[in-house]
Amino acid sequence: MQNLRVAAGVGLLAGLWLILISGFVVTSGREMSLVLFGFASGLVAVYLLERIKALHAARH
Repeated sequence: MQNLRVAAGVGLLAGLWLILISGFVVTSGREMSLVLFGFASGLVAVYLLERIKALHAARH
């Protein structure tokens, strides 16, 4: 449960950072959708890597 809280906190902090930075950089709706897609893809990749590490640790 502690790892879930840390992951949720990091995700919220990263989301806030993304909103603040993209407000200065993004100039069109397409760029914003690409930024959000990249952010979501990164979150999914981190989740999958953590699941792989947990499965690997459970086997050994």
